[in-house]
Amino acid sequence: MPVSVIILAAGSSSRMGQSKQLLPWGNETLLSHTVRVAMESHAEHVFVVLGDNEIAHRKVIEKLPLTIVVNEEWQRGMGSSIKAGLRAAKDSDAVLIMVCDMPFVTKDHINNIIGANHPIVASKYEDTIGVPALFRKEMFDELMKIGDCEGARNLITNHKSQIVNLESGIDLDTPEDYTKALSN
Repeated sequence: MPVSVIILAAGSSSRMGQSKQLLPWGNETLLSHTVRVAMESHAEHVFVVLGDNEIAHRKVIEKLPLTIVVNEEWQRGMGSSIKAGLRAAKDSDAVLIMVCDMPFVTKDHINNIIGANHPIVASKYEDTIGVPALFRKEMFDELMKIGDCEGARNLITNHKSQIVNLESGIDLDTPEDYTKALSN
């Protein structure tokens, strides 16, 4: 079953105070690291949704075999980026949505999600259930109806979703989160 990964990288990183997509992670940026992990998985195609700071972010990934989707309405929120990515990946049998600020997500975790057989498969870490999360084609209409300023969490919690545990789901939202992750 062809699965596409949609990487959400359109936000302005307002809590970080700088583009988290461009923060160094090892020998690469957070964005290029996330793209590489997605490309190493069993997914057939990778779509990256860009918005704020699009030109600088594009330069990091433009030579890779992926599809860049520009969300001109990125300010409206994560839901608008999810829908922009889903419109581009509409011919997929399933989409796996992930964000570029969770550097401890591995290709094995992505493959475990892809291999699960359920309409929605989400990740669990700490007390959070969310992305990376897979949505099979029968969920696309509902995914397109989410509000622009919300993510897919309500869709995940309102349906019986299969949950795959993620060992470290640290989300890098602030400079303190980033510093802590670098020390791990």
